[in-house]
Parts: sequence; structure tokens; C-alpha cells
Amino acid sequence: MSKGEIVSHLGEGLYRVRQKLAVDRINESIAKLNERIAELAVKIPTEKLALLQAQTAVQDKAREIDLLIDDLQAGEEGAREQITKLQTELIQLQADVRISELKVAELIAENLSALKRRGQLEAVPEGREIEVWCTDYTLDLAGNVGLVDINDEGGQGVVIQPGYGGEGAYDAFRDGALFPNLGQSGAQIYFNAAVLPGVQKWMPRYRVGQITRLQVDLCDVTLDSATSSAQDLPINQTDILSGVPIVYMDCNGSAFTEGDRVVVRFTSSGPLVIGFESDPVPCSLFGFVFEPAKWEAGPAPTYQAPKKTYGEPFEDINGQINSPLGNEYGSNSAWTATPDSGDLVVQRGNARSYGNKNWFNTEKLVLSWDGPPGRAHRLDQIDVSFNGFLAAWKTGPNVYHDLEVILDLSEQAEAGGFVNVHGASIYEDVGGQRWLVAVASDESYATGQTFKVFRITVDALLQPFGLLQFMHETTLLTGMAPQSHFYFSEDGTKAVCTIVGDLEDDENLHIDLVRYDINSGFSLEQLWTRAEPVGSRTTVDTYVVDSDPPSPASVIKTGTVDVSQQVVSHDVPIYCDYVGDREVIAYERRSGSVTSIDSDWIDIEGPGFDTTGTRVTSVQRDSAFEIITSDAVTLFSESEPAFINTDLHMRTLRGGAGDSVSVTNSESEKRGGIDWGENLLAIDVRFGFCAVVVGGFTYSLNESIDDTYTAQDANGGYLTASGSIDSEPMREKVEIWRNGERIKEIEALTLPSGITHKSYGVDIASQVGITGSNTNTTIDVLPQMPLEVGSKFLMTAASYTTGPHSIFGIAMNYPVAFDQRSLVTFNEVSGYDDPVEEILERTEASGYLLCSVGLI
Repeated sequence: MSKGEIVSHLGEGLYRVRQKLAVDRINESIAKLNERIAELAVKIPTEKLALLQAQTAVQDKAREIDLLIDDLQAGEEGAREQITKLQTELIQLQADVRISELKVAELIAENLSALKRRGQLEAVPEGREIEVWCTDYTLDLAGNVGLVDINDEGGQGVVIQPGYGGEGAYDAFRDGALFPNLGQSGAQIYFNAAVLPGVQKWMPRYRVGQITRLQVDLCDVTLDSATSSAQDLPINQTDILSGVPIVYMDCNGSAFTEGDRVVVRFTSSGPLVIGFESDPVPCSLFGFVFEPAKWEAGPAPTYQAPKKTYGEPFEDINGQINSPLGNEYGSNSAWTATPDSGDLVVQRGNARSYGNKNWFNTEKLVLSWDGPPGRAHRLDQIDVSFNGFLAAWKTGPNVYHDLEVILDLSEQAEAGGFVNVHGASIYEDVGGQRWLVAVASDESYATGQTFKVFRITVDALLQPFGLLQFMHETTLLTGMAPQSHFYFSEDGTKAVCTIVGDLEDDENLHIDLVRYDINSGFSLEQLWTRAEPVGSRTTVDTYVVDSDPPSPASVIKTGTVDVSQQVVSHDVPIYCDYVGDREVIAYERRSGSVTSIDSDWIDIEGPGFDTTGTRVTSVQRDSAFEIITSDAVTLFSESEPAFINTDLHMRTLRGGAGDSVSVTNSESEKRGGIDWGENLLAIDVRFGFCAVVVGGFTYSLNESIDDTYTAQDANGGYLTASGSIDSEPMREKVEIWRNGERIKEIEALTLPSGITHKSYGVDIASQVGITGSNTNTTIDVLPQMPLEVGSKFLMTAASYTTGPHSIFGIAMNYPVAFDQRSLVTFNEVSGYDDPVEEILERTEASGYLLCSVGLI
């Protein structure tokens, strides 16, 4: 535990901190050393002078003795006694000199030691700068803060104490101080090393671990393994903590999900989860909104699905009306599900003032507007007239917030005819004024569309005031159409819109990105073009005629057709979105493939006209199809790649009463994938959401033909094969993915078999690719057409998460036959096992669903 000083905030709770050492104690030691050094500066010269005086006294006493030697030799009376006395005094004086010498030497040694120690202490830095996460989402820390040493010692990780409510400020009692070894005595260092493992284990302070179970504000945590730097002794009493309370800002457990890595503080009352090891999340949470609805199969010929909605009044004089749904097609039909103390509180009877499209920021401030479900959609592939059910997909003039219309462009003279909102955000200028921004068009959907950007000031409650201001304008080229709306960055100053160009020219179809910047306006970048080859196909065709063959043949024709095709793995953009303030692009990752076709044939003209041939075809993909993001996140992955292997052998003998044909054929195929049927239904990279239609079948075939055919057959008849077929049923499934995992698979359509029979025309030669030429050609292979995004049969598609809460709403009027539709639906609300039954008190089997799922 130690003290840190905030240097700067790097964003999202990451700080640059100067970790401070306990220099106060060091400075006290230096001050004491300076005092002693100053004393020694006086005392050493004094003692040296005393030593000199003592040495002089010894010399003087020795001289006195020397002067009495002659008297002693002369035999003078009393000389011996005087010398003896002086010698005794000399011994004492010599002892005094030795004592003085030792004192001077000791003082000099002490002075040298003090000077060295002072130098060492003065060399100790006041601290070091490090990048450290705050354990909670406090973004305004300043001054001195408390630092947490993971595992209760330095070098094993540092985080900042939770900052919410000012609790991150440095507290000497709680946070202590980091005292370097150089500032300690040898005895202190030895003692600390001796007791450290025991203190860490039996008096723990902080550990990190992972939440393995979450229930409201309690969780189970699996701690990381931890050892002491002293003797590598393990210091966890247990690795699993159960029922740990979460104390986090003002929302406690609502900010966490299972799998989060957290910081655990041990107190006298037990452990507490106090925050995140890194990347803390804010406490503000989204609210969810939806519209209860009932699906019914529509009538011929369009089979569009009408949708019943319900709203006020919920009761009359006779009591409840269709409880709890209320009156059919009643007003205020929106229901909300808002987080409260770990639960979702559901409330009906709200204004239906929200749209399928939305923008939000870190404050969980949400704007929405009208448009198709999902974040990407090719309306030119669907139904630009917005007939029937799709009428609700049309853009409109409104920007919504908190179930209110806060901007209606149709009421703003400055907007003119540009009353179709295609994007919105809130941003704050350098003066602190908030602005509502709206991108609008004079058409709901078109090629060559024109967009204008407007802004208007808003107050603290996001209520506009003042005049609408025109900002910028751009017009798409003819043949270019939007594949998304304009999606803004978190700070509301930049936006992106994905464009598909050259819709009438498949070979040159391209996908572009329109960027918008509140300061500089619009710009355009091409992301991808189909004109860029992804492989090559080489065909070698040989044809030889032997005009002088052995009898009875008159002509023998031989030939081969060999085809080799290689395609590299390549990415095709789907759409671009903002995740925070980062552009993130979703891609189709098309696999590489190798295709080979080898054909050989012989045609003998003569009696019987005998033609024989073989063809071997193989198509192998090197990986599964995936949907990925530019952040290298996988949103969807096929279960396994498709393949085709065929082996065809044939012989036809023509002449006489009829033509005899013999064919053997074996095939093994896996057909299908995401590019089957309806393709990509909906996608939202912000929440890792993807809904797709996957279809196809796998079969193996062994067949043979041994028959004759008549002239009638030759003029358009077919030969029917017989043999064995081992085939799985043909299936179409709607798969729903979140964060790279398939969470739901709904079987939408099953046909009895992928193939029931095989038949051939009588022109057997064409079956092996005989063309009668000698060529060697190589052509470029262009990418396949991009997936169709969205579906005219889609009714609603959205997935949102906030903290531990989530909501799903998928519904599709699925075509199961030319004249038949069936409901495919998936409803999920966290905290409910069956949200349709528990919230609406109805059943999915009866066609009830949570429609138009959105954020508020």
C-alpha cells in the first residue's frame, strides 16, 4: 500500500500516477544525519586538538625523565624515586593519548559513515511514474490518492483505490507508505522478510480474481494464485470466495458480469469486491423499451404479416381489458424495463416515442430515430416502397429521447424538405454548450441521395432552444445507396455511413464509407471493390483428331479439359460503426478455396458411335466462413466448411435401334452456409450481436444408368439414374450470436431430403466438358457478391446489454413455402426464464413477442 500523486488522466479511468515513497522518514533521517555531521565537524577538530595536547604532554614527560638520567647515574639521592614517579605519570599520559586516538578514529569513521549514509538517502527518488487503473469509473481524480499493492507487496500489480465519493484520496492509516529498503536498517529488512509471507496469508489486504457467479450484489470469486516474494510461499488461505458482497460506486453488482476480473479487499468483516482490475465501467445503465405485439400470418398473395399492438386503456368500467396488454392498437403501447438494484423493473403504458436506430454515450444518454431494425440493411435488396409490415421501417422527422420527441424536423423551417432523420447525437462545444445534431435527407431511401446536417442548442434536459442551424451537405453519386444510417462517435462530433455503389454493375460494385466531422464536413473513402480479383481460373482444353484410325472407326477424337482455380481468403465490408470513439468495421471473411476439374474423353465415329469419358471435380475450402470485426472479434463462424467432390464415368454407344448409355456417378457434397436463403438478418458490432440464416444439406450419391434412348429422348428427353442416396434433410436455421457465441439456434424450415433423384440429358459429351478446341486460358476470379443484409420478412431484430442485464428481440415472418409463412421468434430478458409468459402472460406459440426492442 502506498501514496500516489495524479499526473494526468489518460481516459476511461486510466491514470498516469507518480508513486511516492515514504520520503518524510528519509528526510527526517537525513536531517538527523546533517545535525550529527555538523556536530562532528566541531567535535573531530576538538578531539584532534586534545590528542595533540596529550601527545605533547607525553613528550614533555618523557623529556623530564631523560633529564634525570644523569642524576641517577651520578648516584644523587632521590633521583630514582623521581624517575619512578615520572614514569608512572608517563604511563597515564600515554593511556590518555591512546584513548584520544581511538576517540578521534571513531569520530572520523562515524563522520564517513554519516556522509555515505546521507548520500545513499539523498539518492533515493521521491517516486516513479506509472500507468495505473482506478478500480472504479472515477474520471476526475486529482492530488494524492491511495494505491493498492496487489498481494500486499510491490511488484505484483498496482491499482488506485476506488475514487467514488472522494474515497480515493490518500489515507495514511488505510494506505500506509512504501518505505524503500535503502531507508531501512539491516535488522528491519531481515525482520520484514521473515514475517512477510505470514502477514500476507493470515492478514491479507488485497487480491485479484474472476467473478464466477453473480447474484444481484453478491458474487463468487476465484482468486488468482498468489505467492510471496519471500521464499515463494503460497499466500492465499483459499482460492475460492463465495457470497462476496460487491461495493461499487452507487450501483454495486449492477456494473458487473460473470467473468469480470475484480479487486478484492479483505476487511475485519470479510472480503469485499471493490472494483475492477482494469477497464472499469460506469454505473449509469441503459433502460430497455419494447412493444408487446402479436404476429398473425398474412393473406395471399403477399403474405405480409400484420402486427397487433396493445395499449391504453388498460381497463374500463367492466374491469381489466385483455390484461395485462390492454386495448388492441391502443395508445401508449411501449413497455420499459429499467435497472433498479440489480433487477429489471417492467412498466407498461409509455409513449411509443422511440425508434429502431439509436446513439448513446458513456453517460448512457440515448437518442433514437426511426428506421429498419439492425445496424445495416440493403433496402434495394428488400423493398424500398416499405409496403405492409415494413412501413414501420421508414425514417421520420423525429429525434427521440426518454420516450419524448425532442426534435421534429417537419416543424423546423430551416430543414425544408429534409425531414427524414438518418442519424443524431449530442456534442458539447469548447464553451460548454450542448448541441443536438441531426443528419437528414429529403428521402427515406434512394440512390444518389442528398444528406444535410443540422444542429440546435439544447439545455440540461436536452430540450432544444434557439434556431435550427444548417451545417454541411453531401450528395451521393447516382447508383450509390446507403447500407446503414449515420452512426456517431461517443463524443457526438464524428459519424460514419456505409455506402454501396454501382448497384447496376455487379462486376464493379463497391462499398464506400462516408465520414462526417462536425468541424470539416463530409469525406468519402472506398473500402472495397468487387473489381479487385481474389484468384484465378485456368482452363486447358485439348482436342486431337485421328483421321486415319484403325478399322472399323473412321475418325477418333480424343480430348481433355482441366480446370484449376485458386481463391485466397478475403474480407468484404458489411458496415462501419462507432464503438466509443473508435471506428469498427464488420467484415465477411470469405475462405480461400481450391477447385479442380479433370475431364478425359474419347469419341469413336464408326459403327456404333462409341463415346466414353470421365470427369473428376473437387472443390475444397480452407476454412469456415466468418463474420469478424476490425478489432479481430469473431461475431459468427460456420460450423464447418462446404465441399464438393464428384466422380463421373460414362459410355454411350450410338446406332442401331437405339442408343445405349452407361453412366456411373459418385458424389459427396456439403451445400449451404450463411449465403443460403435470407443471409445476414441483423448485426450490431457495439453489442457483439449477429443474426443469420444458415441452410443447406450434406449428401453422398452413388448412381448408375444402363439404358437406351429413342429419337424422342434425343430431342429433349432425359435419362433417369438409379442408385443409392444417403442424404440429410435440407434445413434452414436462424442462428443468433452474441459476443462470438451462438446462444440460440431456431429451425425455420426442414425439407425431407437434399436430393431425391438425378437425371441426365442425352448429350453425354457435354457432361465432360468437350468443346472441340485447343486452348489454355487464365481468367481472374472476382469475389462473390456481398451478402444480402436484412430481410423483407424481418419484423424486429435487436440485442442490447447493460451491466448484468440484457434483452433480445428477434422475429421473422419466415417463408417456408411460396404461399406459406411461419413465425420465427426469440425473446430474452435477463431475470426471466420466459419473458413472453412472465411479462406479457401469453405464449410465443400463440404468436406473441416483444417487438421493436430499443434503448432509452
